[in-house]
Amino acid sequence: MSRLYGRAAKGVRVVESVPRNYKQSTTIVSLLSLSGVEATMSLEGALDTAAFNAYCEQLLRESVNEGDIIVLDNLTAHRASRIEEIVKQCGGRVLWLRRIRLIIHRLKRCGRS
Repeated sequence: MSRLYGRAAKGVRVVESVPRNYKQSTTIVSLLSLSGVEATMSLEGALDTAAFNAYCEQLLRESVNEGDIIVLDNLTAHRASRIEEIVKQCGGRVLWLRRIRLIIHRLKRCGRS
């Protein structure tokens, strides 16, 4: 993160470089249940819809049982995927997280007397 303020001689502009992360990233997708971590997949780079669909078809389908609830955030790859129909075929259901502000707001209201 770059600084908001800097010092320089009078009439000279402050110049700062900001380092970038150009390294390769690794994405890990897992199913977390009461019995532990299941159906783990790792891939190089970011998760896209095609990769998430492959995860759902090949790994998640084997791990989801009847009555299971899958909770997902609003990542675009999750929204565009086939996860709802795959989980429904297995007898489970999908819950989508609302925006985090609404959740925090409701939690704060619960703490008030």
